[in-house]
Amino acid sequence: MTQEYKENKTMAQQVISELLTGKPLKSKEISETLASTYRKEINPGYVSSILSKISNKEHSDLGRFIKKTREGNTLFYSLVKECLALTEDQAFGLFLKTGKQKYPLSLALKEYPELNKYIEPDKNQDKNIEVCLKYSSKYALSVTASVYAFAFICLAIALAAAGLCFAAYLFIYPILITALGLAVIIIIGVFLRKQRFNKN
Repeated sequence: MTQEYKENKTMAQQVISELLTGKPLKSKEISETLASTYRKEINPGYVSSILSKISNKEHSDLGRFIKKTREGNTLFYSLVKECLALTEDQAFGLFLKTGKQKYPLSLALKEYPELNKYIEPDKNQDKNIEVCLKYSSKYALSVTASVYAFAFICLAIALAAAGLCFAAYLFIYPILITALGLAVIIIIGVFLRKQRFNKN
C-alpha cells in the first residue's frame, strides 16, 4: 500500500510537470513520456485516471486551472497560461489535500493574483474565514472555518486566556503579598537592630 502510494505520488508529480510545459496533452502522449522516464510501459488508462484526479475540482485545487478540450474521442488537458508561473512544487502542492507539501489555494491566489479570475464564487456556500501562516518558502499552515466556528474558537481562546490570568492572579497575588510582608519585616528588623547597635 505504501509503495503503491509513493509510486502514484511520483506519477502525479510527473504528470503535473508535463502539464507545466503549457502544451495541450492527451493521456497517451504523457504515458509515452513517462514510459521513457521510468523505462517501462505505462498504461495510458492509468495516466488517464491520474489526469482525472488532478483535473477534478472537488479533489484538487489545481483542477480549477486545468482546461479540458475534446477533439473527437480524445480529451486534451492543459494548464491555463497564468498557472504556468507556478513552480512544480507549488502546482503539486495545489493538487494535494493535506500534508507539509500542501500549497493552500488562498496563498496561491495571494502570490499569483491573476489566478483569481478562474475562481467561481459559490453563492450557496457559507462564507469561510481562512488563516494562512507561511513558515518557509515551501510550506504553509492553513486553517479554514466558517464565520460561526471561527467566532466560537476566538471566544473559547479568550475565555481560556481569561481563566489562566485569573488563576495566575489567585496564585501569584498571595505570594507577592507574603513576599512584600517578609521584605518589610526584614527591613524593619535590620533597622531596629542597627538602632540598638548604635545605642550600645
